[in-house]
Amino acid sequence: TISLLSAIDNEDVRTCVEAERSFIRTLGMGCHTPVGSFASIEDDKVVFRSFVFHEKTGKIYREKIITKREKAKDDAHDIAEKLLLLFS
Repeated sequence: TISLLSAIDNEDVRTCVEAERSFIRTLGMGCHTPVGSFASIEDDKVVFRSFVFHEKTGKIYREKIITKREKAKDDAHDIAEKLLLLFS
């Protein structure tokens, strides 16, 4: 099964999806909270963009980073934690 899946695996897509999911999972917000993340590969770096709408203040918080592939998932997690601090 692993060998079959590895034949269709796309490292760029996997890297981006893991970063996006890490961000959303860390926020732990439900599906009624306006939140988004988008990662892409540009010049062999991961460009990660995210936003969260804070319903109490009416503000939209946006973040954008450019990071190494191997750090994308952890950096996305760190951005989410930073945003959570703003909400507490």
